[in-house]
Amino acid sequence: MSHNELDLSVYQASFLHRTFQNRMKKLEIASVDDYQEYLNRTEEERNILEEELQVSYSAFFRNTLSFATLEHIVFPRLLQRTVEAKARELRIWSSACASGQECYSLAILLEEMLTKAPQPFTYRIFATDKSDAQIKQATMGSYPVEVIKSLSMERIQKWFTKQGETYTVLERIKERIDFSTFDLFNQNLTCPPVSIFGDFDLIVCANLLFYFEPKHQQVIIDKVTRCLAPGSYLMSGETERDLLLRQGFREISFGSAIFEHKGVL
Repeated sequence: MSHNELDLSVYQASFLHRTFQNRMKKLEIASVDDYQEYLNRTEEERNILEEELQVSYSAFFRNTLSFATLEHIVFPRLLQRTVEAKARELRIWSSACASGQECYSLAILLEEMLTKAPQPFTYRIFATDKSDAQIKQATMGSYPVEVIKSLSMERIQKWFTKQGETYTVLERIKERIDFSTFDLFNQNLTCPPVSIFGDFDLIVCANLLFYFEPKHQQVIIDKVTRCLAPGSYLMSGETERDLLLRQGFREISFGSAIFEHKGVL
């Protein structure tokens, strides 16, 4: 979608209202009608609003229970299957990676598991976001100290280099991740072109769905489900668990927000 075709109908009304109010306050515009008029005649504001509407908050190892479930249940199962198959790597899609903390957390966890694994394995993470700016930031992998302070000192020292007050993910971690822009509402593409064929063992679609209206939530769920390999997993956010449970997904561990693939929808 171009900046001139900004579609506001996909977003939850409450999310739109908060975003509008933030922009109106900055611009000192008193009413929603006046703001919409300004929006219609100002391309720069449409560009700004589109960027503001991107789901851009992220954090390292954001849901402790989810990552513990990945470490102790999901990844061991997937790695055993991958090693037995001898023909393929572990394939993961971080479908709304924002500034990169999510996909780097996944890579760090897998690197830590690799050092203890009885047999070597390979993996590839495909990290996408609709926002060019977010993908650029994620690709750099550089963060101020307040962003990484939730990490243990051991992880910071092992997986980051420090320059001044900026911490940057090691290059060997970055090499495991393919970053690209991708719009989950693109009707012509099911999965990121860089992944070639999808067939993912794990798709992370966390803390994203609740920003959208129900029919658009369904578009995303249908799309990512079609990209899952047999015997794979879908990871959501804590706030989206009930949505997936109502659709018949089976959570592998209570509260983990990780679900087994229930078949193509």
